[in-house]
Amino acid sequence: MAFLFPKAVDERIGRLVNAAKIVAIAVHEDPVGAYRKLAASGEIASKELEEFAGMFLKKGVGTRG
Repeated sequence: MAFLFPKAVDERIGRLVNAAKIVAIAVHEDPVGAYRKLAASGEIASKELEEFAGMFLKKGVGTRG
């Protein structure tokens, strides 16, 4: 099956998997910090931030400020 995945594609898949791993660890270890970084980036729509909070933050955890 190696012929289906040229080395460049394989490397991109590896980078994507590594990035997903880093994000998963960050969200697991510090969901509030991850939320704040996402919000501060200005690149995430408010609806997506609400969805993130609903999935990963406990009710009552300060997501503002």
